[in-house]
Amino acid sequence: MAPSVPSEFFIFVDRSLPMTRHNFEVTKTFTSRFADLLQTPEGERRLDRFEVDPMPFKQNPDQHPTLSPFSVNLSKELWIEWEAERVRRDVASQAPGRLSALYAFGDEATCRDVAARYGWDLSSVRRFTLNTALRSRAIRVNVEVVSLMRAVYPRASWQTEDANVIWSHYWTGGEDLPLEIPSTRVLASVKRSTQESSGSG
Repeated sequence: MAPSVPSEFFIFVDRSLPMTRHNFEVTKTFTSRFADLLQTPEGERRLDRFEVDPMPFKQNPDQHPTLSPFSVNLSKELWIEWEAERVRRDVASQAPGRLSALYAFGDEATCRDVAARYGWDLSSVRRFTLNTALRSRAIRVNVEVVSLMRAVYPRASWQTEDANVIWSHYWTGGEDLPLEIPSTRVLASVKRSTQESSGSG
């Protein structure tokens, strides 16, 4: 699964969220959504067969193809995650899905970069290690691909082929991603990769 995953992780811990505060102060553990399934052979088989679906909604086959700008902006986050999950099943089926994973960064320098770029609270970063007593899955990916798609998705009509290239790049841990936005001839690019590790378990 592409680049190696570090032995320790750094997480932005937002203690204003009740669940996050409880996990940090009481259980002192962060666990991903489907981590319990990895602890039994049957649960792991269910994950591998895609019998456990992380998507909260299904696509509407009767939706009219013409969309308003408001509709595009409203649905862009869901479309991005839907396409990411679809491609994950083809190119990185053993990787934790974005809607079930626990997100962390692999080093403090990246945390400083992310904090400066997005205005995140650097003082909230805490160091964690993987619980090796439990089965887990992890993958290293480029978070800037997601940021890029959030910015450019409403600007064009994306085809399945476009999504396949973009999300294959993401799931295989690619770095720079030159991207021509369909129909607008605008060239966007992930110029500097910020690596983010997501894990299950």
